[in-house]
Amino acid sequence: MRKKLLIMFMAACMIVSLAACGNGENSDKKTSTSETVVENEANDETEISEDSGIKVEEKDETQEQSKVDEQQTSNQDLTIDAEYANLPESQGFEFESNGDGTCTLTKIGTCNDTDIVIPEKSPAGDMVTMIAEYAFYGAEDINSIVFAGRTLELDKKAFQSCETEKIVITGCDMVIGENTFSYCEDVTEVIISGSNIEVETYAFYDTGKDMNVKIINCTGVLDEKAFQSCGIGDLNINDSTLELGENVFSYCEDLTAVAFDSSTVEIGTYAFYDSGDDATVTFSNCGLDIDDKAFQSCGITALNISGSETVMGDNAFSYCEDLTDVIIGVGNTEIGTYSFYDCTSLENVSIAADSEDDSLSLVIDDKAFQSCSVQNVVIGRGNVELGDNAFSYCENLVGVEIKGVLLDIGDYVFYECPAELVISYNGGSYNKESIEDVK
Repeated sequence: MRKKLLIMFMAACMIVSLAACGNGENSDKKTSTSETVVENEANDETEISEDSGIKVEEKDETQEQSKVDEQQTSNQDLTIDAEYANLPESQGFEFESNGDGTCTLTKIGTCNDTDIVIPEKSPAGDMVTMIAEYAFYGAEDINSIVFAGRTLELDKKAFQSCETEKIVITGCDMVIGENTFSYCEDVTEVIISGSNIEVETYAFYDTGKDMNVKIINCTGVLDEKAFQSCGIGDLNINDSTLELGENVFSYCEDLTAVAFDSSTVEIGTYAFYDSGDDATVTFSNCGLDIDDKAFQSCGITALNISGSETVMGDNAFSYCEDLTDVIIGVGNTEIGTYSFYDCTSLENVSIAADSEDDSLSLVIDDKAFQSCSVQNVVIGRGNVELGDNAFSYCENLVGVEIKGVLLDIGDYVFYECPAELVISYNGGSYNKESIEDVK
């Protein structure tokens, strides 16, 4: 009996041992299989390549076509000027492929065109998405450089000190990097149209000679100091939505005309600081947010705003010593504190003079015209608010006409103005003290 039990026990141990071995083999097989799957997934492209080179080529073409489609989609709302739509592209440039269907234009190479048209693709078929730093540095004998229908980033200093006379950017989605066109002294014309743009710091610093800059039907940002100290004469911005950064056109001493038409513009602090040479500034049919000190110490002689909604920050036009006439047409208007402080040549101020809209908001904040030399002021129909000291110390002021409704009049509005000052309001005549009794 014991012998039989011993035999049965030994048989049971053998069965357990065989089962354990079997599980170990299966575990090894699972591990091996798992490793094979991972290896196969990792080497999927390699096996495709070994099995069929055509499939890899088709995949690359699909990726490239996808990038082309993306560019075309991003440009679908951009408009190329007909004059520049089908120009033959320049050749001879050097390129560096990014390995993904795109490339960087690295050098001007053997291109000797006097009218350069930046190509869409490299000779290898890669889409040009970047122009490298110093690619055109100091390039000579160039009449014009044209970018038409491109999605591009121009790296810093890409065209620095280039001797081109004309720069055209049309139908583009473009980032213009720091100092990209700085020190291009021969530029007489810059045209940017139908584009979405970001113009970075110092992009056109100290560029141009009596330069005409036109920005038409564009959206985007002109970053701080983008055109600082450039030789710009005329600036025209039409049908655009733009943000102008701090000091963007500051120290442009040759500026004679600034014209904004049918645009929505936010003008940053010191945007035109110490710029202008007997310049005229005109805004027509715009939405305007003019930040503090935007035109401070500017050499302008006339400001004309028509058909526009206007918010004017503190000191916006203060210390503009040559400014003689301020005409602000019909539209909601807020003139900030010290906006025209110490404008010592100012003679005439007209604010919504022809208004027939009694619902207009016409706000002249505290000290807005303090210590300026204004002689005559006309404020049209609307809801009028005059802040404290709004016209104080205007020693030449002799006539003020208020056609609207005085919702509020602050203290000392006409303090230290001439005793002979006559203020016409609501069919009556007032002097500088009695007008304050209206409130």
